[in-house]
Amino acid sequence: MVNPRNAYQNYAAATNTTERVLHTYMGSLLPRGGNVNYSTSGELSPLLNDPYLRTIGIGTRVFLAGAQGFVSWRGTQFNTTKPRNESGVPESNAATLMLTADVKQMSPRFLRAAHFEKYGVTLYLGIGIPIPILDEDIAELVRMGKAIERHYGRPMDIEWAVDGDMPTGGNVFILQARPETVWSSRQAAEKPAAKSAIEHILATVMTGKKVS
Repeated sequence: MVNPRNAYQNYAAATNTTERVLHTYMGSLLPRGGNVNYSTSGELSPLLNDPYLRTIGIGTRVFLAGAQGFVSWRGTQFNTTKPRNESGVPESNAATLMLTADVKQMSPRFLRAAHFEKYGVTLYLGIGIPIPILDEDIAELVRMGKAIERHYGRPMDIEWAVDGDMPTGGNVFILQARPETVWSSRQAAEKPAAKSAIEHILATVMTGKKVS
């Protein structure tokens, strides 16, 4: 199966300024701006975590609806010329990915039929893309994150920024760090936790273990 557009980077929101309800692929839109619908996986989105696609490209292995898949080309509506914010994230719809995988290996757990009222049918499918350590900026970020977790003695939720105008090695900055409470508590309840949240994520990516 080839899916021509996936993991849309900052897809547009939809609203309705007419006097009647509109039924669209973005859901039902109420008249006179009565609601705004949007679609995103937020901080889990691979193209928001790697906004310049430094680690994602043609041939990258992906999780596609339960099967091993690959990035086969730029997705339809691909556009990387949009203005970006201070974190490098495009301010409107930008990059997409064309993905391919063996549909016979997919799981109904991650491939579901759906229906938009008075519009039509669609499919929901699960996508996962590991972002490995491939350059000095990412390696420096991991080093700093592990140092912060060692200092506080617990998993931490860390916000960071990279200054593209500064030399590599001194251009990664920590904006804030606070205790991480979701994944660490889930790990503790299910099994012994890794040494740190970052080490757990890296171990999962490198060994291909399932993230539950």
